[in-house]
Amino acid sequence: MRKSSNFNPTTSRLPWKRPFLLLLLICLVSFFLATAQAEEAPYTLFFPVVAQKPEPPQPATIPYYGINFINSAEQQADALQFQNGQATGAAWNRWPLYWFHVETSADNFDWTNQDATVRGDVNHGFRTNAILLGTPGFYTTSLNQTNNSARPDHLRNYEIEAINSATPQGLYTAVFTDGSDVPGPGKQINPDNKWARFVFTAVSRYKPGGVLAQQQGWHNGEGITYWEIWNEPDLPWFWDGSLPDYARLLKVAYLSAKQADANAQILFAGLANSAALPNYYEDVLAVYDGDSLATSYGYYHDIFATHSYFYAWQSWYHVWRAGRTMRNHGLDKPIWLNESGVAVWNDYPGPIWDSRSGARATLSEQADFIIQSAFYATFAGADAIFHFQLYDGCGNQPAGTNFPPHSGELCDANG
Repeated sequence: MRKSSNFNPTTSRLPWKRPFLLLLLICLVSFFLATAQAEEAPYTLFFPVVAQKPEPPQPATIPYYGINFINSAEQQADALQFQNGQATGAAWNRWPLYWFHVETSADNFDWTNQDATVRGDVNHGFRTNAILLGTPGFYTTSLNQTNNSARPDHLRNYEIEAINSATPQGLYTAVFTDGSDVPGPGKQINPDNKWARFVFTAVSRYKPGGVLAQQQGWHNGEGITYWEIWNEPDLPWFWDGSLPDYARLLKVAYLSAKQADANAQILFAGLANSAALPNYYEDVLAVYDGDSLATSYGYYHDIFATHSYFYAWQSWYHVWRAGRTMRNHGLDKPIWLNESGVAVWNDYPGPIWDSRSGARATLSEQADFIIQSAFYATFAGADAIFHFQLYDGCGNQPAGTNFPPHSGELCDANG
């Protein structure tokens, strides 16, 4: 665990990013100068158009650049989708590995779709930010703990799916069969802690040198090393358990994953920065302040993740605020902005007839957001920036449905 020194906003997280910021600033200035000269010049300057096949993603420098849902177990990418993902320059793909899609009945695991997705990422040169989430229905805790919060319809196309009653049975049982939560060489995972068993099994399967790597004959570090533990637990439609329940979930996952792969990197679940729970990260760290093992195990995470939508300046604020929270607890860890973006309305599959569609922008505004958000996040010290997502969801209708291109004539009175 790295300790922080006194914070200086000009030196704490920024120096190594200055070349990136300088290059970005030069590009922006050059663009605006060229635009102004074009408006004043009496002639038109044409640049040649060069078409070429995108090169596979190159090893990324910090900040890492990634895209959500280039490929996923539920919607596996075809060759064109992979090519479009590569064309963005992204080196990372982020997707959810749902527990309930793998353990389809108690003690029965089917990894078929997940195996194919990991192979796809590796074969196309992408590194993976995998999200472990989604308690199977037969392992959920009592339904009377569920707050029955419904996911807002206008957000359905922006969100990773998950189910309520998320806190799994057996979460508070010991992680290891010796009755303790203390890891050690040769220790075995307690099968009564279903979450610990799932995490250990998933990491063992997909780590470099793991089950899938051996099956595929991979010998150059191919596989998954970065594991995010749940998604947006500060929103009730993703996590209806208590805050201490999430702290326990993260702790169990950290200890189980590290037992399977000492090189595993564990991400605190990307936060939505909910107005209802604005201090979620601080509050989870406060829980760990009272845990005698927390300081020995890095407060049970290696990386903090956060999300930012719609307002580019918030990408700076959320990253900066996370760094301040860490320093309050003597921590210094990488910060990933692994969801950021705004969907469009004026291009299919957006609702092109509705210029006032909620939480959407024009194509031009979306492009501006991506540039501005990246600049703000990098200035604040983000170690990774991911756009959500490669393809926008279809319109504002119920999740899992779509519609043909039209100009509003297929809509009912409610739009």
